[in-house]
Amino acid sequence: MIKDTDILQDTYEPGEYDPALYKHARIAKCVDGFENVSDEHIAQFHAQGFLPIQSAYSSAQINDGMAAVKELIAGQNREFQGVQFERGRAKQVKQSAGHARELLVRKLTRFVGFDPRLDAFGEDP
Repeated sequence: MIKDTDILQDTYEPGEYDPALYKHARIAKCVDGFENVSDEHIAQFHAQGFLPIQSAYSSAQINDGMAAVKELIAGQNREFQGVQFERGRAKQVKQSAGHARELLVRKLTRFVGFDPRLDAFGEDP
């Protein structure tokens, strides 16, 4: 049986955020694949903090990664403790499964080393 203390929860309180945080001036241009990333793109990444890369991974890699994430959220790896749920949802987490449980997740942390399908994203040349 899962105890409330076993459920990692978000510690942030609701509050105001700067509305300008989510404003954008244009849609970012994507690089088509890792093989086309240039020094100019790396400089863009350092200046803007992100670099969208289209077709970075195959559909099979993405599907494998999603399956791995779903398994971690479902608790199929008992050693993994990196699923953080929305604050105040411990009761719902204990009673939920599948997609309903996935919707309660705030973020996954410290997942490297728990599933080779996820490790592959960081190790892919």
